[in-house]
Amino acid sequence: MRYYPVFLDIKGRQCLVIGGGAVALRKIEGLLSAGAEVTVVSPTASKAVKGLADKGSIELIKRKYQEGDLIGVFLAVSASNDRAVNASVYNEAQKRGVLINTVDDPERCSFIVPSIVDRDPLLSSARSGISC
Repeated sequence: MRYYPVFLDIKGRQCLVIGGGAVALRKIEGLLSAGAEVTVVSPTASKAVKGLADKGSIELIKRKYQEGDLIGVFLAVSASNDRAVNASVYNEAQKRGVLINTVDDPERCSFIVPSIVDRDPLLSSARSGISC
């Protein structure tokens, strides 16, 4: 087994999502449901992501990712469709000791996210649906 299974308490923790599309939205929603403080960095954002920012649920920074964006971040998700950006985010995360999930790129992940079935109060995960 390569990964150590764990659930993280991220309530009130600073989390950063790189990207503003449909995949990023799913990650943002998951982080918010766990109580994280979410910042999104993306030059473009879907209507739904903009809506979350308009409601004050997230902070949206409309620009490209840049070195230093991970300062003070506990956990990051790189959901950009640009492999070079994802590589830069991963490299900075490694340097700063930030937990990083690079979507659909398991080699650039320090953690993976399983598919989740939430039937409160029961929560289960499925290995076959691991999303990285």
